[in-house]
Amino acid sequence: MYRLFFRIVAFCAFMAFACLCLNACLEDGGSSSVAANDAPQKENDSDKDKDGSKDPSDSSMFAEVKCPEVTSKSQFLNPDIDYGEMTDERDGQVYKTVQIGNQTWMAENLNYAADRSMCPDSLESNCKIYGRWYTMSGSCPEGWHLPSVAEWNVLLRSVGKDDKVDAAMLKSRFGWADGKQGVDAFGFSAMPMSKRNCSQVFFLTSDYYDNENTGERSCIAFNYRAGAYYYNNETSVTGWFMGYFNEVTRGVPVRCLKDGSGPYEKSLLNTENLALWDKADKKDFFNPKVEYGEMTDERDGQVYKTVKIGNQTWMAENLNYIYAVDSLLKEEGVCPIYYGNDYVFPDGFKTCDLYGRLYPFGAAMDSAGVFSDDGLDCNGLVCKPNEQVRGICPEGWRLPGDSDWDTLLDAVGGADVAGKKLKSLTGWFYDGNGSDEYGFSARPSPDLSGSNNHTHVGFWSVGSHLNGRYFSFYSDAVYQGAADKLYIRCIKGYTHIDDPSRYIPGILPSEVEEGSMTDARDGQVYKTVKIGDKTWMAENLNYDYQVGDSVSIYGSVCLTDSLGNCDSSYGRYYTWPAAMDSAGIFSDGGKGCGFSELCNPKGTIRGVCPEGWHLPDTTEWNALFSELNCVEDGQNNCGPLLKSSRDWVSRGGGFDYYGFTVLPSNIADWRQDYTKEWFFESVRTARNNAQIWLSNESEKDAAMVAEFTIYKFVRFSKTRKKYGVSVRCVKD
Repeated sequence: MYRLFFRIVAFCAFMAFACLCLNACLEDGGSSSVAANDAPQKENDSDKDKDGSKDPSDSSMFAEVKCPEVTSKSQFLNPDIDYGEMTDERDGQVYKTVQIGNQTWMAENLNYAADRSMCPDSLESNCKIYGRWYTMSGSCPEGWHLPSVAEWNVLLRSVGKDDKVDAAMLKSRFGWADGKQGVDAFGFSAMPMSKRNCSQVFFLTSDYYDNENTGERSCIAFNYRAGAYYYNNETSVTGWFMGYFNEVTRGVPVRCLKDGSGPYEKSLLNTENLALWDKADKKDFFNPKVEYGEMTDERDGQVYKTVKIGNQTWMAENLNYIYAVDSLLKEEGVCPIYYGNDYVFPDGFKTCDLYGRLYPFGAAMDSAGVFSDDGLDCNGLVCKPNEQVRGICPEGWRLPGDSDWDTLLDAVGGADVAGKKLKSLTGWFYDGNGSDEYGFSARPSPDLSGSNNHTHVGFWSVGSHLNGRYFSFYSDAVYQGAADKLYIRCIKGYTHIDDPSRYIPGILPSEVEEGSMTDARDGQVYKTVKIGDKTWMAENLNYDYQVGDSVSIYGSVCLTDSLGNCDSSYGRYYTWPAAMDSAGIFSDGGKGCGFSELCNPKGTIRGVCPEGWHLPDTTEWNALFSELNCVEDGQNNCGPLLKSSRDWVSRGGGFDYYGFTVLPSNIADWRQDYTKEWFFESVRTARNNAQIWLSNESEKDAAMVAEFTIYKFVRFSKTRKKYGVSVRCVKD
């Protein structure tokens, strides 16, 4: 915890989650991927478009999900809602409508047969159920119009939510993939794209993403999936996000908005029977039928309720310790300030006494080492903590890890029902209260936006900054997720362990031989590391390989002139023909391996590497992973062991235990001008990706790379040969 998932437009600034712009215009670029370690080669979305997206109306994107049987559009409507009706005078079709706040919306998709519109999945019968897909204005009836992003924003504010369950409030109760239905609390009844694509829906807006010249329309999207907290190019989210698509695609549905619909005034959430902030006491959240224990935090004298569940003893309320360190120059752990539906609480309102404090991951882990070195330097970057981490918990208590959470959830019947059994008896929105059978009393708590709609609460886990545990009004389950700040529940029992090397799964760093080598061609010196019986360059190759007298796509390029040319630690970027030495300057192994034909390289390929060194292949990378013992049950977790601890985007770096130092070099783009001549455009600057050429060919215009991302895995991906990619050489 769910980028992304993560390019923020004005609408996204309102939301608490990262937003990803989805481009359905099919361009050339990017890489596709599979997990490394002898996994089959399989193309994915990013090989279709450099932004990693496909046509949003492409039902093949979600062929693996299970869609329910649909026979009528009435199946999507909420029987508890008193809908209105309107008639489109152009064709006599009657539509259900619903008023939400001061806006009146169609409660079903437009089905007017305008030019350049089509039936979903090209089936006429689908139009009667799902409406039509439009690429342009949507052609709303007289007195109605295509809503703008701002008007969608009004709807979002009207339902009073800004977290990952937004979509659930407006999604239909029927028709979504794998049973991930919505709540449809207000009768908006958002249905999925079609019978075949039942996992998402995009609604057209009247706004252009950039300007009218691009032809890219903004759209609003819902998704069926749960479990990921942010939206990025590899995870999905149950909430909203802004996207855009080009008008030449096949189109998306339209919901029309009645002219004259008024602006947002206040949230529609009914707070009746909720523990209101100005009157609530934390005792309201405890189960009176449970016998609680107590513990005192000797640091500040605060007393906490505790509860024993199975063999574990947990805090039954959220930690409220003020963690402040001089080096941070601020208090790391903040009281949530609640902005109510009709009022604002004055400064100094003691929300911390009621709900505890929100802590960033680094503070939760005690990254400054105030109380222990268990989580030292875990301040937003990837780190390797001890097995038990005290964090900022009181003496004798610790921050729970993934195994602790799993034990708790198993003790109460499993993750699928634990939310219901561990949530407090009161305070949750929309019939979301728990049974609190064990006295854990998880209460809905405000988030960083200052809002508490009594819908969710998240707690940190040691296992990962992405693996918090979330409780939601919407679900009886407990799921994984993440945010910038979460709450803390401490668990009793702490043992400090001094030997962090026991958590390195394979060869120890002390067994790695560090060295250097000199490239006789230009005198450059490179660091090397010997891991097992293979010696690798510990830096990217920086040899100026060119074919001819000028820079060309058959050669190599630098990062940017402003960053010190190729003297930087990022080395040079080589197209695959350059990496393979297709011109045969140094050897014949890769000679003739160009852009648009298969060359079927055999054996060891020196390529552009110095004499006595060669390009690695998948076999040699897998041998490296084997030495590190970082592939478990087919899951490659080798990235953090090899990635550098610097330069990566927040929380994306590694430990660099072995001095291998993979930097987020990304790739270099070459483009064709109007004369079809190739020219070097730029190096992509997003520090979330590194690719290293392999000698393995994939197809006539693509070859294999070892790809590192902000996540743990290293995967073998296929990337187009025209892209500039880093090179690491292996000693013969």
